[in-house]
Amino acid sequence: MGRLIDGISLSGRRALVTGGSRGLGRRVATVLADAGALVTVVGRDSDALAQTCAGAPVGAISVIEADLADPGGARSVVDRALALSDIWHIVVNCAGVAVQQPISEIGLADWRHAFAINVDAPFIICQGLADSLVASGSGRIVNVSSHSGRRPQQGSCAYSTSKAALQMLTLSLAIELGPHRVTANAICPTVFMSEMGQRLWGDPAVTAAKTDLIPAKRFGDIDEITDLILFLVSDHAAFVNGSVIGIDGGLFAGRPATGQPEWPSAAPP
Repeated sequence: MGRLIDGISLSGRRALVTGGSRGLGRRVATVLADAGALVTVVGRDSDALAQTCAGAPVGAISVIEADLADPGGARSVVDRALALSDIWHIVVNCAGVAVQQPISEIGLADWRHAFAINVDAPFIICQGLADSLVASGSGRIVNVSSHSGRRPQQGSCAYSTSKAALQMLTLSLAIELGPHRVTANAICPTVFMSEMGQRLWGDPAVTAAKTDLIPAKRFGDIDEITDLILFLVSDHAAFVNGSVIGIDGGLFAGRPATGQPEWPSAAPP
């Protein structure tokens, strides 16, 4: 069975993807380009952005180099995007930063850094491109939040709070832009072995402890995220709006019970 991309065309649509230098953002950009979209990726690392472009059809991906930790950088993304085109169909905010510190140790600078990238930049970009998305007649916004924005864990206060705020931003976008045929949805992955996931959860002992909490008993595959994003930005998801979608193998539902008896079969003998 082929990937979901086989049945979806984004031909003629313009897509902006933040965090496109590496990891999930790079993969999303490539998948959207393979589906026919004209993609512009945003990131800080020019060499890494060039690698993203190299992994797609020639001319399918362009680059905006900007530091989203700086509000001026996010505003420059909007200005440069509108200079490229008056019409944008898709915005996928993949850029994110994980600040892992207990509350007692979080400095205000670290707190603000998490919010600058995880919340402020998506707000500035979505606000700045809102009219363009409306004008497209079928605008799509996907914000990459996190399972941690639904259920915090030890040492993730800044990260969890900022990702929860991103979910509320998404819902606000959904109700304000929905009447204009623009959808806004957030996805909440648990651990996927992107570069960030490898850095935080790559130790085998940590991996075992984390996957034990997931009913599916594994981490996700990055293609499972990109398939979901591809669906959400397509015509197939025109009525999916204001959703906060877990992609976590059942983690949000709760840890599976252990040592419980098997239910007897209901089938006749």
